[in-house]
Amino acid sequence: MLIRRAVLKAMGLLKPTSMMFKAILLSLFLITSFSQNGFAAGTFITAPNRTDMIYDGIRQILYITSSSSVLRYSLSTNSFLPPFELGGNLIGIDISPDDNTLAVADHNLYGIYLIDLKSGQSKRVIYKPAGDRGSFAVAFASNKTLLITASFDGSGWVPLRKYDITTDTFTTLAAVMQDTMVSASADGSVIGFAESNISDGRFGRYRTADGNMLRKDGYTDGTGWFNYEIGVNRNGTQYAIPTYGGTFLTDSTLTKYAIVGDYAGGQPIGVAYNPVKDIVYFAWATTSQVYAYDSNTLQKVASYDFENNFSSPGNHAFVEGRMKISKDGKYLFVTVKNGVRYIDLNLPGNKLTTEKLLSPDHSVHPIR
Repeated sequence: MLIRRAVLKAMGLLKPTSMMFKAILLSLFLITSFSQNGFAAGTFITAPNRTDMIYDGIRQILYITSSSSVLRYSLSTNSFLPPFELGGNLIGIDISPDDNTLAVADHNLYGIYLIDLKSGQSKRVIYKPAGDRGSFAVAFASNKTLLITASFDGSGWVPLRKYDITTDTFTTLAAVMQDTMVSASADGSVIGFAESNISDGRFGRYRTADGNMLRKDGYTDGTGWFNYEIGVNRNGTQYAIPTYGGTFLTDSTLTKYAIVGDYAGGQPIGVAYNPVKDIVYFAWATTSQVYAYDSNTLQKVASYDFENNFSSPGNHAFVEGRMKISKDGKYLFVTVKNGVRYIDLNLPGNKLTTEKLLSPDHSVHPIR
C-alpha cells in the first residue's frame, strides 16, 4: 500500500482534496494494477443455458447456443439482440472464415442449421443417418465446406462428415467415436479432432488442401485418457488435447512431446490458441484462472482471473471452460457458470509479460 501511495503521490494524485476523490482514485488504481494472481475479470454475459459460442468480428456479435436458440450479444452496446430461434437442442457452433455464415449443430437433428448472417435467414441441411443420433460439433474448413461430428444413443462409432455448401452434398470421411470435438487452425489449413468416450484417447487431423487424414490411436499413440476437447495453433503445427491426466501437446505429425497440468489436479480443461501470436490459453481446473503460455517455450506469460472456480468436466465437452478467441486475437471468451465471460486482451492491464508469473512452474512435463 505504501508503494502504491508513493506512486500516486509521484503522479500528483495525492494533493489536498476531498477524501472521497482520493478514495476513488486509489480504487481505480488498485483495480487496474498488475497482480500475480490475475488481471481484471472482464465482462460477464448472463446465459444460464449456454453451450457453445463463436464471435463475429464484422458485426461485433457473440453468438451463443442456448437450448433451442442462438443468442446474439453485441459487444459494441453490451446488450442482447433478438436471438435466432431455430428449435431443437443446439450444441456446437462455428462461423465461416469470412464471418458471413453460421453453422449450428443440433442434438435432435440429423443435420445442421446454416444461418446467412447478411440476411438473417436460416435453413436446415439434412444428412442420412448411419446409426448416429444428431449433430454434435462443427468446424469450417473454408467458406463453403465444413466438418460435422455426431452423437450416439449409447456408445459407438458415427460418421465424420464433410458438407459442401455450394453443391449441398455430404461426404463421409471416416468413422469416429460419438461426440468427437473438432477445431480448425486459424489459417484454415487443418482441422483437429479428438474422439470422445474411448479410453485410448484417439485423435487426428484433417488437412483441408487435399483431404489427407492423419490419425493416432492405441494406448501408445493416443492420449491414453478419455478426450473431450482439442485446440490447434494458428498454422497446424501444435495440437493441445485436455484430459483428466493433463493436456497432451503434439507437433504437426501428432507426436506427443509434453503434458501440461497434473493428473486429477491443476490442469487445463479448455484451450484456445491466439490466431496471430504463438500463445495458448488454458482454463485451469482448481483455480479461477486462465493461464497464457508461450506455445514455443511453454513458459507461462500471463494470468487472467475469470471469477469462476473451474473444475474437471468429467470427460464431457461444453460443461465449462470452453474457450474461443476472436480472429484478430483481441477478445478471449470462456464459458463459466450461468454464462460467458470475456476479456479484451489488448487492454494495458492484460498485456503479456516476458517473465513467469509463478516461479518455478512445475506444470509442464516433457514426454521422453
